[in-house]
Amino acid sequence: MAVPQSIPQWDPVIGPVVASALMQPLRQTWAFAQEGVTNRDFEGEIRGKGDEVIVSNLGRPTIRKYDESEDMVVEDLEFGDRKFKIDQGDYFNFKIPLVSSVQSGLDVKPDAVNEAAEGMAEQVDTYIGKLMKDGVKASNKLGNTEIDIDKKDAYRVLVALRQKLNTTHVPKTDRFVMVGPDMEAALLQDDRLDKAVNNTNILNGEIGRLLGFRIISAPTVPTISGRETVIAGHPMATAFGYQITEVAESTMLPFRFARAITGLQVYGGAVLRPEALAMADIQLKTGEASTPAA
Repeated sequence: MAVPQSIPQWDPVIGPVVASALMQPLRQTWAFAQEGVTNRDFEGEIRGKGDEVIVSNLGRPTIRKYDESEDMVVEDLEFGDRKFKIDQGDYFNFKIPLVSSVQSGLDVKPDAVNEAAEGMAEQVDTYIGKLMKDGVKASNKLGNTEIDIDKKDAYRVLVALRQKLNTTHVPKTDRFVMVGPDMEAALLQDDRLDKAVNNTNILNGEIGRLLGFRIISAPTVPTISGRETVIAGHPMATAFGYQITEVAESTMLPFRFARAITGLQVYGGAVLRPEALAMADIQLKTGEASTPAA
């Protein structure tokens, strides 16, 4: 980490306790960015903002009828590269007053780091949600749909999204649907939902499974004019790269009995397979409650 010219006495020390406290909340609160929703196979190559990730893709071989009397055709498969940049970055930088901490008898650092982690996770999830919404194939968009909870319209939306993915031959395993509070409320009142009971699933927003989808509640789903976007898809659709490149706790700050804690996250992504996503913009019928059922 570069030494700030305005603080020549700055002595950054990487704090492993701070780093582990930062990472855990991020993994728990990610919805869009979690494993199983995005493809993160290559993020270990990322070193900092501005890095470029190149993803190679292979064309599908042609399946031909076999005839013993004819020579087989030898096909040249198409290879191509898709690129995306790690062009997003967020940071926190706050100080912990040592005197106040001693007087109160409280260690405020873990709570402060957890709050920072929650805020950074929200930034990442909002970015991925918009990325997916903007990247959906045009023919896979259902448009605006009004949801009547009593008529189980939410189920019909899932059926239509499933049909779109089936039409484009998206694998039926590992599919997900990202929903906001209104769609969540409608689905939780449908007895066909196989509700999630595993604590890990709940931490990552999964409320249950239906029609082969993991139903994931995400407070960061895109909205427009009061309508929530429901996004269905497969993790192959969206590539995502992420790294925490800096987590540091300074020694004593000049002129203050305080330490500074700084963190930087960098990330980026791209929709590589737009046909593996589908979406609908939903709005609850006027007068419907938007509070999820217990």
